[in-house]
Amino acid sequence: MRKQFLSTLINLISNKAPRGKYRKFRFGIFLDQLGIKSIRNFDTGFSVIELILAATLFVIFSSGAISIVLQALSSNRLGGEQAVATQFASEGLEAARSVRNQNYKYLVSSSGTGVRRSAGNVWEFYGTENYFGSNNKYKRVIKVEDVYRSGGNIVTSGGALDKNTKKITSTVTWNFSAARQNSVVLINYLTSFKKPIITEGGLLMYGDGTDVVKHRIFETALNTKFSKQVSMPTPIPTGTQTRTFLVRTSPTGSEAVAGYVDSSGILYIMCFDGYEWTQDWSAVVGGTGETGRFDIAYETNSGKIVVLYSTNNKPTNELAYRTKSGSVGCGGANWSVQVNYNPTQPKGIIQWVKMAWDRRIGSNLITAIYADDGSGLSNAVWDPTGNSWVQGSTLENSLENISTVQDVDNFDVEYMSQSGNVMVMWGYATGHGRNASNGTKYTICTNNGGAATYTGCSWGSIITLTTNDAVNLDISANPSAASNEIILGSVGSNTPGLQLAYWNGTVWNSPAIADTTTAAPSAGTKLVSTGWLVFTTYNKHVIAYHDSGAGNIGWYAGSGGAFTLQTDWAPSPLFTTSQRWYDIQMNPITQNQFLFFVTDSSNSLYAKRLWFLRIGITDYLFWTNSDTGGITSSLSQTISSPFSFAFWRNLTE
Repeated sequence: MRKQFLSTLINLISNKAPRGKYRKFRFGIFLDQLGIKSIRNFDTGFSVIELILAATLFVIFSSGAISIVLQALSSNRLGGEQAVATQFASEGLEAARSVRNQNYKYLVSSSGTGVRRSAGNVWEFYGTENYFGSNNKYKRVIKVEDVYRSGGNIVTSGGALDKNTKKITSTVTWNFSAARQNSVVLINYLTSFKKPIITEGGLLMYGDGTDVVKHRIFETALNTKFSKQVSMPTPIPTGTQTRTFLVRTSPTGSEAVAGYVDSSGILYIMCFDGYEWTQDWSAVVGGTGETGRFDIAYETNSGKIVVLYSTNNKPTNELAYRTKSGSVGCGGANWSVQVNYNPTQPKGIIQWVKMAWDRRIGSNLITAIYADDGSGLSNAVWDPTGNSWVQGSTLENSLENISTVQDVDNFDVEYMSQSGNVMVMWGYATGHGRNASNGTKYTICTNNGGAATYTGCSWGSIITLTTNDAVNLDISANPSAASNEIILGSVGSNTPGLQLAYWNGTVWNSPAIADTTTAAPSAGTKLVSTGWLVFTTYNKHVIAYHDSGAGNIGWYAGSGGAFTLQTDWAPSPLFTTSQRWYDIQMNPITQNQFLFFVTDSSNSLYAKRLWFLRIGITDYLFWTNSDTGGITSSLSQTISSPFSFAFWRNLTE
């Protein structure tokens, strides 16, 4: 066999191959030129040079073939490993999508994470990476990043944060050889597709006699009004009732923070992140939920939330507060710890807390007033830079009341829209009680120029406005940025009557007694509320009040210092003739409408909408039913803010 192979090879080289297709190998001529003679007699053996040449040619041909085979094998192996890596990376994207589907807020930005199956057999982020294959050949890392947009397009630098989109990168790496590392990178963008579309409207909270808070959503565009009743998570302890409520919406996003006090004096703070409500924390405020011992306010510019509340203590640390940055979401871990605030005055247990915020763009200012069980009223201004309260002063030591101290809401605070000056007004009674000499007083804190940072304000002197008693009192500011107007509405109980007054930005006009047949307030009631309607450059102020013996809406409307009695509007159904709590909430987006809420002695809650239009030179004001016959007829109580509603302030998310 050896001789036969070599003979054939030499014949090819020496041009002795048979004629035909093999004659194209003309190597024999080349050998002759080198003086190498072919071997004619194969039995005599081969020369060394012939053997070397034959081996060389064999190596050339065989190594090429082997190289092709090895490359094919390597490519097949790489393709197989890339397919495995791609599937592993794809699983990472699917796991992230599953996490998003559970709740978008679980997509927390991370430079690298792994995933695992939770106890509920669903994907969750865990650890820093995952491995797969023999000897953990494949390593996978999932990266979650924020997304920024400019003009609606995703950008790699600059732009504005898109809170509703996350970038997911799933990277798988492995060693193809000792000297070669390969990787597969897959990228996807996940959005908060389950997030409710925040349209113009708001949130309503109330108690229905159970230990579970209820809420409804109001859609302005539909006028139907309110959604069906929905239970909130985490009921309060069995045997207690939800009583006093307050809800505020963020000026910077689709967040809302709400609080309620139960019949055992526990304050619960809840947070809505655009998807769901969570119960973030609680605190003891004392009482039985029949006075307003807390308030909530957002800084307008930053979106930071401040909750100020009674600690049920005296004579020190009567108040406390907690905050949450506007840049973080809901959840107890995102709130500051409780910080005690020890005002110099008053020295009694705080019964009522009220706050107002500066609506001017760029401002973070907030002012608080609070009343104690010694008939004292004091104030404080929020320092957004120091994240603390700046001591104010004692405004009054003899607040009006019905029968016990401090059993009524007869004080209010408001910011003027243009200047940022603060107006505080209250009802006083020399001798403590409705049968004493009484009236209304006010003071103004003139802004020193601060907005986003605190530079202080200067409190002016205390001025008596009227000597007519004001057991229930409400003020509101014209929301137009170019206005400093404020209106006052109050009702008394010693001599029942509706009192109206108008602040033009500089002085109050002479208050007028508009109606002497109003219903008399009782402990915990509020029978008057004020608001503004703005249509293009025109505005109307409105005062709604409880006319004695009536089941309809008594109201005045006007512009400037003029107040005009309007025809009573009969809702469907009529209220009972004993109403308990009035509240007007102005729409910050569509300012030519507001919602008016009222409770009555049947434990019912109603919501009505007032519109303002101007056609030509004629103004039109008209009411509509927005509650389809009523919100509920089983309120936990009907006094002291037994419900709360807030319009959305930001629709950009």
